[in-house]
Amino acid sequence: MEIDPSSLRVPAPLGSELEPLTAEQLDVPEEHYRIEAAWALVQNHKSVASFCSRAAGSDVGSWGRGNPTKCQFADPYANPNPEMVPSVDSILRVVTSSLLAGDPQVARGVRSQVEAETGIPTAGWGKAGDCVAYLRDRIGSPRDMSMPAAKLFRSYLNEAIAALQE
Repeated sequence: MEIDPSSLRVPAPLGSELEPLTAEQLDVPEEHYRIEAAWALVQNHKSVASFCSRAAGSDVGSWGRGNPTKCQFADPYANPNPEMVPSVDSILRVVTSSLLAGDPQVARGVRSQVEAETGIPTAGWGKAGDCVAYLRDRIGSPRDMSMPAAKLFRSYLNEAIAALQE
């Protein structure tokens, strides 16, 4: 599906028939959108790491479950798993570095970087990938960042998620 956030990989197609770039966005270099995404993450990194850790916590999806009038991605009562926060925070810093460098290989090397930093072995890192995917699926545009920055952010997150699931 063209607009499925889980299908984006680097290089991300910034414009498409379904989500065309504006005339102003066409004139902006990709680097600016990568910096915008990294900046949005850095500004609130502690809160974002905790937010991501909801995927490994409790009550995820309970608010909207069975009620078609409520968004399945809204989790106002979900509780984060505090044990996941250090790993998720480290993963997000690797993704930020990857965005700033414009190098998806940095995100693809997330396992070794995070294991070296946190000392947490990579066995069972699928849960950490689920936490990052939780964020990826909830990035809002224009609430969180512009559409091109959101697409790039999702694509770099997907590079890290794929590496975590290996």
